[in-house]
Amino acid sequence: MIMRILGIDPGLANVGWGILDRKGSKYMYVQDGTVITHPFMSLKDRLKLISDEIILIIDNFKPDVASIENIYFAKNKKTAISVSEARGAIILTFALKNLDFYEYTPIQVKNSISGFGRIEKVQVKYVIRILLGMKPDFIFTSDHSSDALALAICHGNYHIL
Repeated sequence: MIMRILGIDPGLANVGWGILDRKGSKYMYVQDGTVITHPFMSLKDRLKLISDEIILIIDNFKPDVASIENIYFAKNKKTAISVSEARGAIILTFALKNLDFYEYTPIQVKNSISGFGRIEKVQVKYVIRILLGMKPDFIFTSDHSSDALALAICHGNYHIL
């Protein structure tokens, strides 16, 4: 049985997303991307754009489940608030599309994919490339989309079929 997983790295300016399939213990890369909103847009328009794009991704790729990064600690309160607003819009979109989702902290994600919760972003990308059978020079759409793929892998590792 194949499980299609949508990973989401939320943000107000950039929402990374990644789709992969899991069959048994193997992962297969499907697609990754980034939803970009611009600071000149109103908050309402930014959140609507994020939701609309997530709807398109769900409709096009038909994931079985989603995983999204959970905010567990924030150094910058303003950033934490804007990320939380984006997360809320995304989670509401999941609910409207009747898509089950799971939340993971960055440490859980890193620990799940590498066995060590404090690896650096460069190492995360390296591990993702290995787990997805990608060439070493594969370029992700953005840092956010590679984080989203890590979230999808994390979910697959925690929820074995």
